[in-house]
Amino acid sequence: MFRQSVAAIRQFTCSPAARSVITLNNGMQLPPLAFGTWRSKKAGEAVSHALRVGYRHVDCAAVYENEELVGDALHDAFNKGIVKRSDLVIESKLWNIFHQPKHVLTALQDCLSRLRLDYLDLFIIHWPVAFPLETPPTLYPKDEHGNFRIIDVPIEDTWRAMEDLLPTGLVRAIGVSNFTVSELDRILRVAKVAPAVNQFELHPLLPRRELVQQCTSNGVAVQAYSPLGSPSLKRGPVLL
Repeated sequence: MFRQSVAAIRQFTCSPAARSVITLNNGMQLPPLAFGTWRSKKAGEAVSHALRVGYRHVDCAAVYENEELVGDALHDAFNKGIVKRSDLVIESKLWNIFHQPKHVLTALQDCLSRLRLDYLDLFIIHWPVAFPLETPPTLYPKDEHGNFRIIDVPIEDTWRAMEDLLPTGLVRAIGVSNFTVSELDRILRVAKVAPAVNQFELHPLLPRRELVQQCTSNGVAVQAYSPLGSPSLKRGPVLL
């Protein structure tokens, strides 16, 4: 099965569809297919294989807790001449505990350190909700009842801090993830730089037509995760 999967991926990456690109609102181009690293305990090995078979876009996140492994794989691929940094799109995400504007730049710098990179191609707000940054930090802060601790940090303020990252040269484009129509509208109303992408779950059982239309109308590229369906969904009728 693994060999069949690799063969299928290799076939796609050599196809005309794979040579097409998605042009963002700042002119940057994305490959049509990205390699995700969510829940990957062997992310380094997985990314190494992905680069060998033709993937050129790697999607990461601080909360996946495997960016160091991804960084080692990227560093190894660069040293072995498998791929050049300029050939790749590396994407990561701002986690909820870093939404306060004073933490945004530090979160990006820490991400770059883990990935062993000088810059990111795409840095996006992972969720439109803010958690407190505790000491020591915990990714999922909870109260005594086991409920997530949520703090009031307007997403507009976080977005302005994201915009401030662009002049630093540490990131080429910024965007959002898991933003609904109303949440994306809040950003678009105040943005000096519109989000380049909105990444959210999108597949035949969750078409999100209104959100897709909003993104398309405002020049925000749609990034679909779980495009073949979420593993948590119950099996439905056979579509193909």
